[in-house]
Amino acid sequence: MTDSPLARWRRLIDDRRQWKLTPDYHRAELEGLARKALELRMINHREFVEMYEIAEAGRLTMLEDLAHEAFKRTGVYDVVDEGTGELLGEILSGTFLSAPPAARGILGRITYDEAGQLAMYDGSPAEWKGDVKGLTWTLKNGLQARLVETGRIVAGKVVRAITDADAFRLALDAHQVAQEEGDAARASALALLIELGRFRRCPACRDSFADREECESCGGLGFISKPA
Repeated sequence: MTDSPLARWRRLIDDRRQWKLTPDYHRAELEGLARKALELRMINHREFVEMYEIAEAGRLTMLEDLAHEAFKRTGVYDVVDEGTGELLGEILSGTFLSAPPAARGILGRITYDEAGQLAMYDGSPAEWKGDVKGLTWTLKNGLQARLVETGRIVAGKVVRAITDADAFRLALDAHQVAQEEGDAARASALALLIELGRFRRCPACRDSFADREECESCGGLGFISKPA
């Protein structure tokens, strides 16, 4: 027997896995179920509005949670053994791929479990290979691997992280010019490069032209290396 729209809505409203995977689509699905329940006179208009508002609040809360999550589904990551420093593979759009010189192959996939916990899975049916917390993957055997972001997928293309100090300095200067000239598109693109870079603005001088020359924390660079 198929669940009624109202029963499905009540079941899906607490589905944290779907909320995390597709918050916009999940909210739309809940709205559709509430609207169907209204058409079938299972609820009144006031109850429909309440159900819509609950679903929208759930979407906004999840988007905020995802914004603060370290792992980005659009990110490109090197997977590095914490103990040996060995490159275990690369994660591209949540798919764990083998590292060269091995032939390119799928080793696993990062997704959410039913409770909304990020984890690595492999095979079909999916076998749990360990949770991913922050940017650390703890394997089933207790070993840990670090996820090092090397790029981000934007409009279907991989934007690689800046690893050179001179290039990072140029990006900071270009970003400031773009902001001063009101070029929002260029400023946004450069802000992403700065975010992905292996460096960050110096917390002491904040890359202020007036302060950075005498800054002991960054040696006048205006930025420092991110912790490994």
